[in-house]
Amino acid sequence: MRWLLIFAVALCLALSLDESLPANRLSAQDSNGIAVDNRFKISQVATDKIASNIFCMAVDPDGRVFVSGPGYIKVLVDADGDGVFENATLFSGRLRSGAQGMAFDGTEILCTGDGGIWKFSDVDRDGVADALPEKMLAIKTGGEHDAHAIRKGADGWWYLIAGNGTPILPEYNSLSSAPVKNPRAGFLMRISPDWTKKEVFAHGFRNAYDFDFANDGSVFVYDSDGERDISLPWYRPTRVFRMYAGDDAGWVSAGWKRPDYFFDMPAVVGSLGRGSPTGVKVAKPGGSTNGTSSGINADAIFVADWTFGRVLVSRMSQTGSSRLNFQDFAVAKGQTGFAVTDLDFDSAGDLLISVGGRGTEGGVYRVTPLERAAPIFTKDAEDRPIASTPREVWLSQWLNSEVSDEDPEAILRSLIGWSESDLRNKYDSQQIQRLSDYLNERVLEMNASNAALWMRVFLNWSEETIPFVEAWPDPVKLVCRVSRQNSDYQNRLEVLADILNSVAQDRGSLFLVRLGQLVFDGCGGAKSKLMFAGYTPSFPMELSRTQGVAIADKISSLLEGSRELESFNKTEYRRELGRLAALAGVDSPSLFAQISLELEKPKLSLEERIHWLICLAAISNAGDSSTNAERSVVAGALAAIAGQVRSEQLSTDRNFEPRLRSLFQRLKQAWGESFEIQLANELSGEGEQLFFASEFSDQTKAVLVPKILDYIRVNPDRVRFEHLDLLGRDGSFESLEVIRRFSNRQDLRPAVISNLMGSPDLADRELFVAGLASSDVLTIKNSAIGLRRTPQPVGIVAVLAASNALQRMSWDKSSVSARDQLVMFLEKETGQKFGYEFKKSGDVQVDMLERVSKWIETEHPLEFQTNQQQRKSETRGFAERLAAVDWSQGNASRGASLYNSFQCARCHDAGSRLGPRLEGLGKRFSRDDLFRAIIYPNQQVPERYRAVAIETVDGQYIQGAMVYESVDGITLHQTDGKTRRINRDQIESQTRSSKSLMPEGLLDQATDLDLADLYKFLSK
Repeated sequence: MRWLLIFAVALCLALSLDESLPANRLSAQDSNGIAVDNRFKISQVATDKIASNIFCMAVDPDGRVFVSGPGYIKVLVDADGDGVFENATLFSGRLRSGAQGMAFDGTEILCTGDGGIWKFSDVDRDGVADALPEKMLAIKTGGEHDAHAIRKGADGWWYLIAGNGTPILPEYNSLSSAPVKNPRAGFLMRISPDWTKKEVFAHGFRNAYDFDFANDGSVFVYDSDGERDISLPWYRPTRVFRMYAGDDAGWVSAGWKRPDYFFDMPAVVGSLGRGSPTGVKVAKPGGSTNGTSSGINADAIFVADWTFGRVLVSRMSQTGSSRLNFQDFAVAKGQTGFAVTDLDFDSAGDLLISVGGRGTEGGVYRVTPLERAAPIFTKDAEDRPIASTPREVWLSQWLNSEVSDEDPEAILRSLIGWSESDLRNKYDSQQIQRLSDYLNERVLEMNASNAALWMRVFLNWSEETIPFVEAWPDPVKLVCRVSRQNSDYQNRLEVLADILNSVAQDRGSLFLVRLGQLVFDGCGGAKSKLMFAGYTPSFPMELSRTQGVAIADKISSLLEGSRELESFNKTEYRRELGRLAALAGVDSPSLFAQISLELEKPKLSLEERIHWLICLAAISNAGDSSTNAERSVVAGALAAIAGQVRSEQLSTDRNFEPRLRSLFQRLKQAWGESFEIQLANELSGEGEQLFFASEFSDQTKAVLVPKILDYIRVNPDRVRFEHLDLLGRDGSFESLEVIRRFSNRQDLRPAVISNLMGSPDLADRELFVAGLASSDVLTIKNSAIGLRRTPQPVGIVAVLAASNALQRMSWDKSSVSARDQLVMFLEKETGQKFGYEFKKSGDVQVDMLERVSKWIETEHPLEFQTNQQQRKSETRGFAERLAAVDWSQGNASRGASLYNSFQCARCHDAGSRLGPRLEGLGKRFSRDDLFRAIIYPNQQVPERYRAVAIETVDGQYIQGAMVYESVDGITLHQTDGKTRRINRDQIESQTRSSKSLMPEGLLDQATDLDLADLYKFLSK
């Protein structure tokens, strides 16, 4: 259909663009190793000494540079005018959290922090706040998903962005004409100049920190990805949106983010992969009389990424595509931390870049052009005047014939938020008639690019004003019917049937398939579970078997007919047909057969494979139409996932395995124990597959043991925790002997200890003694249990190791159980009672420790003295050590071995649930910051990496990383690689520890060369 041509061309261009960043001209580097486009130079103009850990930065109307971090807002001072800031004066220390957003209004500065928006004054412009600030708005701040940037728009209103952790209070959206009626997730608020009126301008963000305005009044927002969902079908990369009033950026829940290609999504102008979005800055016309980075002809938008230490840039006047061509503009290449937090332009038009966040080294960099007259981009057209008229005022002017602009999209956008009754109360009948005539005349111009706007018009205007016309083209009629649908199931089913018939006439119409999904009000229903959120209807319908089969057969026919389609969006079209079947929850033999064929494709991407498996799970039930052969195909597709991840070197993160376990549970629920056996038969023994086994019965797990033993014989270098845990559960002599073979593998030692401690042999003594030297509390505890259960006395070496472990342990709740086990072992081995109070935390039991030491000194004086000397040599200060290390001797290959031997990979490599990924580490952390974070892991602990501590009703203390929490229990991942579930009725208390899961003392035994090697590896 001709009316879809505009949408088709735009989508084709968007989908054909490579999302990887193109090669550019990064060559020039400053002395710290920050590379910048070779038309510019970059220099550090403020150091951590004058402004540490900077969160945000802003330049006031007088050109003064303000920065903020924890507990301070400062003004940078360049006393000698050389462009370098030698000092900083304290503007205010009032905000304990620091400001995570700053904006100026004459002599006033608005700041985000300490639970609100605060207005400071500096009437005398002396760089010091005049009085206590005034709280303009109460809003949640301080967290990574809370309120952040604030800016003043050209319309005179304030705009404030907040992440999806911010509660949306009714007062934030009190205007009847608010463009978003039911705001969700992260949002962009619009506030009147006098702060009395507020509305949500746009919503559906995950965690956007910053934004800036385009000339037409739209807003560029750089939103974060759901990094834990990488390689799952609903993962979306970091994206730069161009948002208009009422737009929804598509973040619905942790398990569902709408894809870019839906017609009801705003323009995604950049997909930039993984990262942590921070600053956004648009170069405004007139920013400088010179052609600098913010000059008249700049035509540039800059965005900042904290994780990978980079600033990207694109020209805005792209031709032929809504996508922008972002390229690296400034990137860390050396050892200096470059964790970018904010961007702004100074009074000369040069780009300023602030760095800091999460306790990293703070500072400010300036980027200046080598040739002042040369713009970064040349313009394709003259600058458009900045839109300064508020949309509600513009609509009034149009209705009064005061503006001649009859751009249909502009008029449709001006209507967003207004109901027909509100407009009839506001305007006279002649004005309403003019608007009604205009809409009825222009409705035939509807196309896929503006259909979402028309849906709001149909929703807000009565059929008497905009009557349904049978002569309209089918797509227009269907848009109208979907917009005006009510809770009548039968009516919705009739609309869906007509949509599917239209799809059959217009094969490949992704627009119509999405419209069919909107019959169910889209995805992400309130009762949906994470794995199925994008496949669960928001408006579920109870269908009869006859109705369900009819819909399933129609979708099956469309899938079959699309196999030979030559269409630019064939993959997306077929994917969304599958989602539509899942929303309907219907099945038929032909539909199962079609989806099974999808799973048997030889070149199926991982995301597509998982998508079709979820679709099958969503339509499956105990009485479904699948055959045993089709279920075998499903089992094979599940088992093949791990191999595909490995062979294609795909990234996964902490949500990957739990979500796939949920998928298997759903299929097992529908198909019973026989499907579990089918899947077990498909597993090869690869460790990456074995997370499914945690859901198997003991009988099925036993089936896997021979496969695991065979796999280990052939692949000893690829053994994982999961292999050893299953062998440990088996408990046979052969299995335990295989486990013992890996005692010298430091990366596997926690699992070896955990699986041998139940029935230890005297030969395991050295293993348990080595485990007592671990920095991991759970490994110490398990080692003490193993030693205590060893059938014969184990000797003074083990006693000394247990005493040393007690001496270096903390005495809080997290280590109670481990301390108890150590003392129980010591008392058994020595035959003494040391007066220890079991199950007690808090104050160190000094007298008990002294009694242990005294016994060792008396009974084994020589060993005691040797042990004391060794402990003293380990107390040498790390600051002194770092200064003395010859870093040039570092070797990355040796560093990689150390990385594994220190068991870092267990928490930080792909798929781990325990610690952050380390990509970009050397770009955002200086060397000192990096080692400080390793040596003192509890100083700066992001919320999501804090241990969750559970105290059970029977007195157990359990600690680990949160994997999943529901109303009936919690699942933790512990440092020995095991996942543990605690039922809700067994939980006495649940707290988020202030401590990191990363243990202290990791580098206590490292040599200077080890430090150099480890840094060489990590900095790469």
